[in-house]
Amino acid sequence: GYLLAWLLARPHALLGPRAPSAPSDVLGFQSALPDGKHAVAFINIDTRAARTVTFQPSTTLSGTLRTWRYTAGKASSGIVTGTASAASVANGITLPTESITVLEKR
Repeated sequence: GYLLAWLLARPHALLGPRAPSAPSDVLGFQSALPDGKHAVAFINIDTRAARTVTFQPSTTLSGTLRTWRYTAGKASSGIVTGTASAASVANGITLPTESITVLEKR
C-alpha cells in the first residue's frame, strides 16, 4: 500500500479526497502531481465483496492511463501494472476485495 500511496503523495503534490459514486466502503483520493500529471486512487476496504464505482474523469485524466493495483490476500500479492483508457473507466471500474487501484495520466 505504501508504494501505491507514493504515486499520489509525491513531494509538492496536491492531494485531496475524490468521492466515488458509491458505496461507502470505497475510499477515493485525487492528486495533482508536480510534473503536471494527475492521478486518482480507489481503496476497497470491504473484506467480502468486490465493488464497482463510477466517476467522471476530468480532462486531466484523458486518453491512456497507467494503472496499478494491489489486492490483499492473493497468492501473487504483488502490484500489477497496466494501462486503461479514460473512456473505459468512466463507465465503471471494478475493485477487488481489499484492494488499492491507482490511475494516472501517462
